[in-house]
Amino acid sequence: MLGDEDRFAKVCDIPAEMRRQSRRSIREIVAASGYRELRGEFPASELAAYLRARPELMEQWVGYSEDKRTSEGWYLRPPNAVGRVTSAPPPQREQRYVDLAAACAAFIIAELGEILDRAAAV
Repeated sequence: MLGDEDRFAKVCDIPAEMRRQSRRSIREIVAASGYRELRGEFPASELAAYLRARPELMEQWVGYSEDKRTSEGWYLRPPNAVGRVTSAPPPQREQRYVDLAAACAAFIIAELGEILDRAAAV
């Protein structure tokens, strides 16, 4: 099994990678991160602990969420909420977490899972 640094580093760097490689799609960047292969190895509690030690990564994911341009999808809202906007009622569902790191971990798992699921459906 890979160590936390190896499992989490590339995935947590996705927002920065999107800025560096603006011509690549989010699907391409998620695929290059290796998340598809490691999807089952991302316990939210371990990912949250990793993020707590790296607040700059949480800031990047908050920025990623705020910059999304979509009518449906997951969002991360400080200080500790994750939700999903949908076109079907109810239009917005939100869950609160103990802190931003826990919320950010839940957001990353949900967001990247949805990206992979959409890519598989294409």
